[in-house]
Amino acid sequence: MKVKVNIREVFKSIPIFKKFYHFLVLISRKIRLEFYYRSNDCTRLKTFQNIHHEERCFIIGNGPSLNVEDLDLLKNEVTFAAHRIYNIFSGTEWRPTYYLGQDFVLLKEIEEQAKKVEAKNKFFPINIKWLHDFNIDDAVYFYLNSEEFSTQLPRFSKNASKEVYEGYSVTYAAIQLAVYMGFKEIYLLGVDFNYAQTIDNEGNIIIQEGVKDYFSNDHNIGLKLPNLEKSFLGFLSAKNFAEDEGVLIRNATRGGKLEVFKRIQLEEVLNIEYREIWNKKQRSYQI
Repeated sequence: MKVKVNIREVFKSIPIFKKFYHFLVLISRKIRLEFYYRSNDCTRLKTFQNIHHEERCFIIGNGPSLNVEDLDLLKNEVTFAAHRIYNIFSGTEWRPTYYLGQDFVLLKEIEEQAKKVEAKNKFFPINIKWLHDFNIDDAVYFYLNSEEFSTQLPRFSKNASKEVYEGYSVTYAAIQLAVYMGFKEIYLLGVDFNYAQTIDNEGNIIIQEGVKDYFSNDHNIGLKLPNLEKSFLGFLSAKNFAEDEGVLIRNATRGGKLEVFKRIQLEEVLNIEYREIWNKKQRSYQI
């Protein structure tokens, strides 16, 4: 019987070597960051600072509440969308202004699809380019600071060209990028904050029967499970930062369980009469 030994894990389990390992990781990260700050990737990201000064934007989640009718209303708005949003493209002419990803495991799985997404610009962590040979030529790369947190609020970046902080949600990264771009009104749509399977801070897996993860039939099985305890802290950090800096963040998601931000109807944001939209939907169902 052959036993496979992970030498790195054995090395890290010995206290003195563990400290040395973390020291090497720290030095390696600092060296890479110095190269990044001098790179074209960082220079390109700096060009986005305040390009949308005091404008509004919509950050689109992939929750089951997302629908093509709402996206059709946003064709002339600045929007952010992420990961597997391309699965809804067949039903709408809407396309995101900015497309981004953060989950390393998922991004490696969908790299070819991400390359084909129609968007004005694409944003990904430079970390995945370093560690997983991920490369999309026309993308803008930011440094994702994945410092751990469990009970305290994660930091919120005031300068995305320096770093974007981990918040256990790609939406948190999108909010930081939006603030860096100068947006003063940020509206969330399709951010349901509810999944069939999640993991808590103790490593327990929580299963909710009958809950759908996304607007499509995608799921998180085989991927990194969402940790809603940490994601909640990320959203709370974004809320606190926004209130301190005079940035308005509202949740226009239809339903869902994210209650950190005040709710608002999408029709109210767009100054559209709800009855007008409802009648339009009813007519489309009758055709």
